Amino acid sequence: MTLTVTARLFVGGLATLLWWTVQTPLIAADAPLADAAMEADLEQVRRLIAEDVELNAAQGDGMTALHWAAFHNDLELADALLEVDADVGVTTRVGALTPLWFAATNGSAEMVDRLLTTEADVNAVTATGATPLMAAALSGSVEAIDVLVERGAFLNSRETENGQTALMFAAWENRPEAIRALVRHGAHVGLTSLVTSMIESRLDEYGNPVPQRRRRVPGGNSVMGGMTALLFAARDGHQTAVRALLDVGADADQVSGGDGSSPMVIAIANGHYTVAQMLLDHGADPNLVNIDGLGPVYATVNMRFAPVSWAPNPPTAQETVDSLALLRDLLKHGANPDARIARKLWFSPTSHDRGWVDTSGATAFWRAAQSSDVEAMQILVEAGADPLLATYGGTTPLMVAAGIGWAGNFTQNAPGAFMDTIRYCLELGADVNAVDAKGFTALHGAAGRGDSEMARYLVENGARV
Repeated sequence: MTLTVTARLFVGGLATLLWWTVQTPLIAADAPLADAAMEADLEQVRRLIAEDVELNAAQGDGMTALHWAAFHNDLELADALLEVDADVGVTTRVGALTPLWFAATNGSAEMVDRLLTTEADVNAVTATGATPLMAAALSGSVEAIDVLVERGAFLNSRETENGQTALMFAAWENRPEAIRALVRHGAHVGLTSLVTSMIESRLDEYGNPVPQRRRRVPGGNSVMGGMTALLFAARDGHQTAVRALLDVGADADQVSGGDGSSPMVIAIANGHYTVAQMLLDHGADPNLVNIDGLGPVYATVNMRFAPVSWAPNPPTAQETVDSLALLRDLLKHGANPDARIARKLWFSPTSHDRGWVDTSGATAFWRAAQSSDVEAMQILVEAGADPLLATYGGTTPLMVAAGIGWAGNFTQNAPGAFMDTIRYCLELGADVNAVDAKGFTALHGAAGRGDSEMARYLVENGARV
């Protein structure tokens, strides 16, 4: 599961708060004013102010009365505190959140204005480097964004955890109006998040570096990240955010800095066919491939019967664009039906990979044969795909259709289509006795799956036992 930036901030904050509670139970000072504000009890707050209690006394996590006023978006309560000079710059112990952060998170332009008028820092950052403008972008409030920018908020600053900008926050949360507002003020649509190395660096007990090791990432990718706002929106299937970004000039073909995936490939790989169609209609290149050689055609075929792992595959039932319709349109727009992937896809399956065939050099037709997906195979052949292209290791579409690389409970196939796929491959001229680099033939695949009907059929068509 991927948490939004806001969720990560608060989940991380909760974990820290629990640590403080267990380790230092005496840290929470007496804070009656904050307690009253937490209950939004204006009358009690005024009574305590009159009694000259400590205005900025904080609860255990660092929440003061003004924090709670902003949290509740209680303007009257905030005014009562600001009139007696409550500290507008105070930060929580957990997350370093200011009252302005909460006001921006609520999207309250009035509260934001009040706090800035009393000299709150418009660019104060949280413990993760997030700014109030990013919080306002998450909220989707154009009014709050306008006030913050007019008061000097930095439009293109990045938080320190992942290097994301306010525009990326808006895209992540599907806030199209916030996207338009930010770009109108000058936000840069082409900026990317940080590119992060996936090579682990470790220190020994004396603090000295030890030899680096690669994390166990299938496929061998060594970096991740480098995401634009459009890539975030495409990954999450946020159609209105994608449309807004395209309308304001985002490049539909700007690839990620991590693995070089295009917005279209990322959308398809996450099951968002409708977004992929939007990008294609906008003029996105259907032949852009990432460092694994993955392009839109292969990605579409792969998603139709994606291999099973412990993590669920992205759902596609909600899509208004059918995968086969998208496949046809990609080919109609000039996608190469014989494009080959360079190596096994690191995310497919996401874990517990039981496949035992090297997919390097596989085409979309090969991948469709592996899934017994005769419908996709026929569409590809109609578009000029070569049905005889094998992987770089010599494994043919007929071999994987028969069962080479098949893993029970993990390989997904179109229901009841094993024999139809074999017949179709042979009709297209497949060599029934072709041998791959490991010495396997199609008959080995049928035998390995215990498919007597298929084995008999292959022998009847010349397979050597």
